[in-house]
Amino acid sequence: MPAHLTAYEGPRLAAWREDTSSEPPRDWHDVVITPPTELIRERSWIDLGDCAVELIPLDPGHTDGDLVIRVPSRGGDSADTWVVGDVLEEPGPPMYGSGCFPMRWPSTISALLDEIGENDIVVPGHGRPISRRFGLAQLAVLQKTADLIRLHHSAGHDVQQALSVAEDWPYPPAALQLAVQRGYGELENDGDHAPLTSRRI
Repeated sequence: MPAHLTAYEGPRLAAWREDTSSEPPRDWHDVVITPPTELIRERSWIDLGDCAVELIPLDPGHTDGDLVIRVPSRGGDSADTWVVGDVLEEPGPPMYGSGCFPMRWPSTISALLDEIGENDIVVPGHGRPISRRFGLAQLAVLQKTADLIRLHHSAGHDVQQALSVAEDWPYPPAALQLAVQRGYGELENDGDHAPLTSRRI
């Protein structure tokens, strides 16, 4: 998280201060970006007095600093509550932002959903509370996007070529340019493919 704030949010705030029209209407004049001082690198618990909550750091996906909070049920027929941030969003698809990992995001969500019960309540980063079933549907969209990124990368297509066939993608390509760019970077850094620049058609 500290590295993400330095690499992305600091420059974004600085750019806004140079030109406030660079973002939708904001009130960031007094914003001071303050990195966390205690990092959560493994699952842990915090005692809140009347209950304890579990902190679960996730593998890279929406970002490489996502943290899920699980509030256990109080017994009986009650369900666990999961606060998942932008790892899942409602009603629209998750946003592929500057620190996203499109190729790893599906496996991160899949592992999380393996722990979420059918009756559990999931609080997404945007929108109304959702269910595990909703999460599975969103996982399918993220997986299709990752599969298409891998397919176009293997074919040697550049980003614009990859996005040119709009009907292939699960939602508007205009929202996926950063996803494809970041996905290509993941594939190249993982060494699964030859450099894209040498294989474009």
